[in-house]
Amino acid sequence: MIIFSEETVEMMLSNIEVIVGDFECMDDVVLPENMDTIIHAGARTDHFW
Repeated sequence: MIIFSEETVEMMLSNIEVIVGDFECMDDVVLPENMDTIIHAGARTDHFW
């Protein structure tokens, strides 16, 4: 397990934009021009049932 210092966490969080919602509706979201990476950390799973 990696544990970051409070200073490092604050620095990282200032560079993170959390977007909650359906990525299929991305037309409604304004993304920052300087974004270089998108990490999709969650997904609907109901279609697996």
